[in-house]
Amino acid sequence: MCLEFVSKGCNPVPDPLIKPRDFRVDPTRGNRPHEAHFIWESIDPLDEMIRGKFRGYKLQYWKSSEGRRNKIEVPIVIDSDTANLRHDIRASIFDLPANTAFRAQVSVMNGHRAGPPSDTIDFKTSEGVPGPVRNLQSDEVDSHHAVLKWDPPDEPNGLLQGYDLGYQKVNGETQGEIRALEPKINNPSHTSARITDLQPNNEYRFFVWARTSSGLGKKQSVKVLTKGYANSQMASIHQLGINLASHDIGIKFRVLVILGVVWTLMNLVFH
Repeated sequence: MCLEFVSKGCNPVPDPLIKPRDFRVDPTRGNRPHEAHFIWESIDPLDEMIRGKFRGYKLQYWKSSEGRRNKIEVPIVIDSDTANLRHDIRASIFDLPANTAFRAQVSVMNGHRAGPPSDTIDFKTSEGVPGPVRNLQSDEVDSHHAVLKWDPPDEPNGLLQGYDLGYQKVNGETQGEIRALEPKINNPSHTSARITDLQPNNEYRFFVWARTSSGLGKKQSVKVLTKGYANSQMASIHQLGINLASHDIGIKFRVLVILGVVWTLMNLVFH
């Protein structure tokens, strides 16, 4: 018995000359965010063009933006003695990034060698829900307001439409129901929000979700403890002094533009 790369007194296993036909995306499975499903015609395992014992197929795929230099190979081992090879072959890939263009092809294997690839096909995973926002933090906390800031998710998994915000009151170990904050942020470049009408010396938990057309991503949260009346009065006087000294209404307006919209707590249950 000889192996493929033994050189003395043994010929290496030759490459198959046959290639799979009608390789395509499986139309029965639909387009999904993190999956791809393929189908092609099975070959005759006794075909002489295999030039060796039929072992299955090798599926190759890569991101269209990167080229085949970064291709991933997936062997599909088939026992030709027991498999029903008269039907089409189906194969699936999972854990793909959403909203991403790919190319793929498949080859016949005999032992450890693969033959010429099938026609290359293009496919694209559909848009999915985004990953969590990053670096969510509170800023400028006073007795009646707080400012939230965050960064967009590392994995938008599609075109970001904006963000949803919610909150709950926290009383020791007891947490209230999560309620929505309106309006929603419909500009994904707005990554901060000023929350008003909070109660002094109360603890809140605020939530932020990134949003695509597929829905909301995983929520991120941050706890905020508002100041008591004594601290609040000092802060208000300090702020008032700045406003009176500047006499510049435009400063307030520019701040609101940067923050997007001012949110007021409303009794809307978040689903």
